[in-house]
Amino acid sequence: MHSTISLIAASLLAVACTPSSMSGGQAAPGPASAARLERGGDAVAITSVRILDVEAGRIVPDQTVVVADGLIVSVGAAGETQIPEGARRIEGNDRVLAPGLADMHAHLGFNYDMGLPIGEHELAVYLAHGVTSILNQGDFGSPIGARITALAQNVDDGVLDGAALYTAAYVRGPNDGLDFQEVETEADGRAVVAASQAAGYDFIKVYHTVPEPALRGVVAEARARGMGIVAHPIFGLTLAENLEIGIDLIAHSESYTYSQFNNEIVPEHLSDAVDVTREYQPWIATTMLLENLVLAIATGGDEAIETFMARPETRFVHPLVQEGWRERHFTRWQDPSRSEENYRDTAQFIVEIFQALYASDARYLLGTDGPTVASVPGINVHQEMTYLTKLGASPQDVIRMATLNPGMFLAEHGVIDKPQGQVTVGSQADLVLLHGNPLDALEHYQAIDFVFSDGRVYDRVALDALLDAAAAANGSAGEI
Repeated sequence: MHSTISLIAASLLAVACTPSSMSGGQAAPGPASAARLERGGDAVAITSVRILDVEAGRIVPDQTVVVADGLIVSVGAAGETQIPEGARRIEGNDRVLAPGLADMHAHLGFNYDMGLPIGEHELAVYLAHGVTSILNQGDFGSPIGARITALAQNVDDGVLDGAALYTAAYVRGPNDGLDFQEVETEADGRAVVAASQAAGYDFIKVYHTVPEPALRGVVAEARARGMGIVAHPIFGLTLAENLEIGIDLIAHSESYTYSQFNNEIVPEHLSDAVDVTREYQPWIATTMLLENLVLAIATGGDEAIETFMARPETRFVHPLVQEGWRERHFTRWQDPSRSEENYRDTAQFIVEIFQALYASDARYLLGTDGPTVASVPGINVHQEMTYLTKLGASPQDVIRMATLNPGMFLAEHGVIDKPQGQVTVGSQADLVLLHGNPLDALEHYQAIDFVFSDGRVYDRVALDALLDAAAAANGSAGEI
């Protein structure tokens, strides 16, 4: 299996396609707007489309979908569905209408400089790649709520064009050298939850250095306030003990290596991980491509780094963020105390953990850990999806991890009050209009003609304008 892992790792250094490059040269029908349509206007009727039914894993042909005020208000057979007077019509021409995607483990890169609007551009780049919502799992070094929650509100209010932004406040243990909110006691844990909710955060993100009393305080207060807990399972407790206290979302598939297996590579004990996961039913963020990138950089050396940095899509990433890739991550992934064999064996074991949990119907959410951890917004989601299929997941299941499952997770914790990640009446109208059926090939999720997000409509010209604006802003920031 090592040869397969190496091949996939090398492929990470290749150029990824952007949606515009996947469009097959076909322009969106009808007049193209250079900017988004304002929400709150007339209804939009998307006629003669094939609908992607994620739950059933099928395509429903010849349908018309009517959207108004950010919601899907009607779905039915084309030619039979009533279209409101004055509605804008978008001719589907037998293209596929699918749910927008979600990245449920993201870290916006504007953490690197409080004076730059990096996060605004990143959210726009996510949207232009069909990613209509993200969960930012903690931001570094900010006064609580000073930037991230304001950014989320600006997107929600329509001030900014970008993916809907859900937020988690990061908390850490004492003296670990990281610039998060620090907790040590149960009282600290309770206090930080109260402060985080008051600042507008949706979730709490627990780092693995948090002491057990503080974790218990965080969980107790979060439960009382209806907030969910995202976590790197804390050190000193087993995975089962962490889950028993009350973790809702495990931040990485890789977290099993230390919390369940104590950093030992023991594939003969994978069934133990399956049993614990079945008992507690946590959500798990995939972040599998990240683990393979670690292997690619660790074994490929400086040449691999320069190949990765030279990819054209890095123009969508601010130079300060790219600098952070080098300083915070690439150097750490070339640890001289670890052998190349250890890197390979660890990467292989993480793959086997994912495969065992996936085969047992574990509840996965698609997550990337980007863009601050070496990936490009939006493109990273498509790459993660493709990689998961290489590991044996079906296209339907991968799509579910990126659409329906995130909606279920957000609803479970009261963050949304309308269904998300599906094309059904009453659901949020976060949608993409695609050239082909992604159940046949996930690459079709990259061939985007329209994005519908929170009552706004973006055609291909508008989406390309968002990408151009981000690239221009990053280019004007100067060389690294």
